[in-house]
Amino acid sequence: HGRKIVVLRCTAPSGLAADVGADGCVRMRHVGVASAGAYPAAKDERERLVRGAGTVVRTLRNGFVQLLFADGSSALKAPPPPPVPNEDDTAKGKRRSRDVDPIEEARKKAEAEASRDARKFSTDDLEWSKFTGAPTRDPATGARIWRREGGAMLCVFDDGGTLARHADGTEIRTSP
Repeated sequence: HGRKIVVLRCTAPSGLAADVGADGCVRMRHVGVASAGAYPAAKDERERLVRGAGTVVRTLRNGFVQLLFADGSSALKAPPPPPVPNEDDTAKGKRRSRDVDPIEEARKKAEAEASRDARKFSTDDLEWSKFTGAPTRDPATGARIWRREGGAMLCVFDDGGTLARHADGTEIRTSP
């Protein structure tokens, strides 16, 4: 917070908006209803954040957050439970007072959302998926390949590079 970053925003005719930050992060989301040219997982996503270290953070439309890693592992976090209304809000029918400053109200709402978003990425309550077992060897390249149900795959090449293909089709490549 308080740090300023230069961001370039590009919007494609398909409705995909991509923000590319000078810090190496890329945020993608569909802002239109067009689906032509959309990547297959877009229908499930509200937003996708690609971090410079090879981590993809998918915020799904159902409220779940999925983390995809370059080593082929992934983690899924369930959405927080809905807030319980307090008695005062229920009794008043949640009417807005005339003396509430709308700018102050918007600021408080933005702070609450930022705080909620910061809590999304703790390691508590994450459901992890990792590759286990013995790999197979590709005879043409010599690469070691692990596969998991759902189509996820991790390929480790002899030079140390990796290719992780996640179940949603996301590919994360690393170089030695």
